[in-house]
Amino acid sequence: MIEWKHLFRSHILERGWDYYQSGCVRNVKPIGRGFTAIVDGSHEYDVSIILEDGHVIDMFCDCPYAEDGSHCKHMAAVLYRISEEDFEEYIQLYKKNQENEKQELEEIISKIPQKELAELLLQLAIKDSSLKSDIILKYAGTISEKRMKELEAQMDDIAAEYSDCYGYIDWEDVYDYICELESFIYDTVQKLLENKHCLEAFELVNKALSDADEQDMDDANGELMQLGSTCYDLWKQILEECNEEQKRQIYEVMKCARMDRQISAFVLDYMNDFLIYEFRDASVLKEKLEILDQEIELALKNKEYQWNIEYYVESSLVQRVHIMEEMNFPENEIREYRRKYWKFPAMRIMEIDACLKQGKVQEAIEILKESKELDKESFRTAAGYSARLIELYNRGGQKEEYKQELMFYIFTYRQNNLDYVMKLKNVTDHEEWKVYSERILKEKSCEQIRYDFMEKEKMYETLLKMVLKESYIGILDRYEKVLKKEFPIQVRDKYISYVNQYAEHASDRNAYRNLMVYLKKIKNYPDGGNVTNKISAEWREKYRRRRAMMEELKMAGF
Repeated sequence: MIEWKHLFRSHILERGWDYYQSGCVRNVKPIGRGFTAIVDGSHEYDVSIILEDGHVIDMFCDCPYAEDGSHCKHMAAVLYRISEEDFEEYIQLYKKNQENEKQELEEIISKIPQKELAELLLQLAIKDSSLKSDIILKYAGTISEKRMKELEAQMDDIAAEYSDCYGYIDWEDVYDYICELESFIYDTVQKLLENKHCLEAFELVNKALSDADEQDMDDANGELMQLGSTCYDLWKQILEECNEEQKRQIYEVMKCARMDRQISAFVLDYMNDFLIYEFRDASVLKEKLEILDQEIELALKNKEYQWNIEYYVESSLVQRVHIMEEMNFPENEIREYRRKYWKFPAMRIMEIDACLKQGKVQEAIEILKESKELDKESFRTAAGYSARLIELYNRGGQKEEYKQELMFYIFTYRQNNLDYVMKLKNVTDHEEWKVYSERILKEKSCEQIRYDFMEKEKMYETLLKMVLKESYIGILDRYEKVLKKEFPIQVRDKYISYVNQYAEHASDRNAYRNLMVYLKKIKNYPDGGNVTNKISAEWREKYRRRRAMMEELKMAGF
């Protein structure tokens, strides 16, 4: 069966997989064009999957989530069952039936007089806009401007379908919007390419990417980048179908786009990559060098007007070096170019990589040390240099340098995990480590890993004191397992204090359910049963007017 998972959001897919794995899908039966099945959930749900040539073309489920046409976890569960298990016998039977139907239709159609057949097709196309579109795209000698406007309007209609009255697409609908837009442009591009309408296909893809980028929506899960990748792949497919003149026209459009400041940085990134990596002719590469040189010169002249000048210049510099390498420029010439723009970190990083590739490890180390000083105001960049130095010192067996760089890295840059701290521990003796441990607990750079460090080093008493001072109970939850073993009474009492304070301000059912979670925690501590009985009795008296709270207490067994 053809890939279908893109039809579902990731969390729906996960739930569908869980349902399938749990054996909730049963009574799977083949029908004329697909399958029906029953999925056991909070109720029994009837699911139908409609297939055509291995593609999922429609799905139905009688669960509430699917009432508005959404793709639900029950559908995903059935598709997993069909995909993961052997239904080959059914598929072969289905294909045989399809072939028989096709032969029968071909025989009947062959008997229809040509004039009547044309008239019948005309009437069907007038009634069916999709059929009309297919005929025009496949058989029209040219695609008129009016037809292109109609195709663009169809993309606008897709956006309108998922937008609210203000034109905004909420995060819950963004994935479906992007998937439908992708499906539309993919199918339309295939039809355009069948009749070699390459430039029109290219124009349509550009329009889709630009419109989606301008659309007001919450694409926090990266749906717009998903569309960007699809458009890039379609550009590649279009380029393969182009003749030389059409390739040149597409190249010119993308080249001009680089200088068009009205095009967003998002769209421009994809166009830049395509321009750099997909057009490989020697004449084009030479022209790209000239374009990049102009862009770099212009950007450096007008740097006071651009807050992100370094990003644009560095991107162009990196692209230029890659093209020089592809055109087999002498290594010394490439190196001179990198040195010319030495103040840009990307050039030094490329030089470091080149040194390492040639086995010049010590030269790479010297450039890293220099870069660490040059970019010391940019903590993230400088931290990257330090991390690479640590790796090279370790690889080269330079023990003292390795140890000193570890200390510098740990106590200068913010630590997000214990990796480098543990590396330092492995190269210090017991007395040294005691000194470093005390420093780790005090230094601001280690603030984020402090509690994990205490746990790792079994500094449980210190950890308890620090955690009990925290107002956020989630910190105690995180270290509860280890602290409960060592200090059960203190941990219990902290939870008691928390639930009593939280209960005073709780005002909705979710808050009450959260309280029940912590009451159950307390019940598992020493004398927990008596403590929770006392707390629940006090709440029944103090908060007796909170009906939802009383119901949650009862359901939780208190």
